[in-house]
Amino acid sequence: MLKNYDYRFCVKASLQVMKEQREKIYDDSCNNYYIYSGLHEMNEELRSLYFQYYLIEWLDNHWSRMQEILESHPEYSTDQKKEFTLFYAEYFSNIMTSWTTTGILSKLMIPDILQTQKKTIQEMITFSEKWEQNSNKLKLLLKKHKEQFECLIKKYEE
Repeated sequence: MLKNYDYRFCVKASLQVMKEQREKIYDDSCNNYYIYSGLHEMNEELRSLYFQYYLIEWLDNHWSRMQEILESHPEYSTDQKKEFTLFYAEYFSNIMTSWTTTGILSKLMIPDILQTQKKTIQEMITFSEKWEQNSNKLKLLLKKHKEQFECLIKKYEE
């Protein structure tokens, strides 16, 4: 169970990740190759792939950044880091749920990818004793999905 100061750390770290990623998406809207290419692509399917690729990468950055923050705090034990990861996983899962059900993003995103990521996060929360294994599984899934988008984009560009 999280203590009061641990809870504050989790919330503060989570908000830091969200803030950094909002700033990143803003900056990337002018400077990122995939967004720029998507905005200027005439082929609708390729344009959609560019945006989907960027969004999957952006989601991956949320998770990776939280892991970096946790790794930079050696004062916390492995068990505490596990609790922090599970705390963040619950809210990260909620974000992905809202993306798959509402708004323009639900039409852009490939639902299977988000559902697979969400399932892995839910497994991490449910089977917390295997949290590290599931965390690594999530990292691999995110990398796999990124590679799939790269292949699809190359296919359409040719």
